[in-house]
Amino acid sequence: MKITSSKAYTVARYILEKGKFNQLEASRETGVSIGLVNRITHWLVERGYVAKTSRGYELVMPAAFLSLFPIYRKMEKLATATYKINIKEAELSALLKKHRAVLCLTSASQYYDAFMRDSSVHVYCENDGLKKELASRLTGLTSVTLYSPDVSLDGDVEKKKGFLLTNKLRTMIDLLCSNKAYAAESMMRKRWKK
Repeated sequence: MKITSSKAYTVARYILEKGKFNQLEASRETGVSIGLVNRITHWLVERGYVAKTSRGYELVMPAAFLSLFPIYRKMEKLATATYKINIKEAELSALLKKHRAVLCLTSASQYYDAFMRDSSVHVYCENDGLKKELASRLTGLTSVTLYSPDVSLDGDVEKKKGFLLTNKLRTMIDLLCSNKAYAAESMMRKRWKK
């Protein structure tokens, strides 16, 4: 089961967000056929990530389930360009907002975890205009990496302080797919504490 294929990802995200679910509701709310929801659910049950309950199913091993994503995707393979530029923070913020870049990885996690700090900037953006503007800058110390999304960002983006950024779940998935589980740990504990 390739959990990062478009429809499988939609169901996986639903399960990770809901925790408790039944297949019919999952199918209705995701728009994915009941047959595929059934196959994904049973695959997850067989591996112990999800358990059958009297009212449906329940996610019982969220961290282990999240660890499936790096098997199928590596963020470094999605990087389209990295720029080391000389730019002031306010200028970079204005550029990112202008081109509707979506903060991801540690750039997004800084909005969810007060202790996360990373001087590098990571964004999803396929906008050639942003690439041209960044490429025209003088070489400097600010590192900006652009990524092309392999899995749709629909439903995975929110707005905070004027920036578009990946939501908590997508940020956790991306961090794990970037070998930065340490940066996702705090968010995972808060999300699935029992």
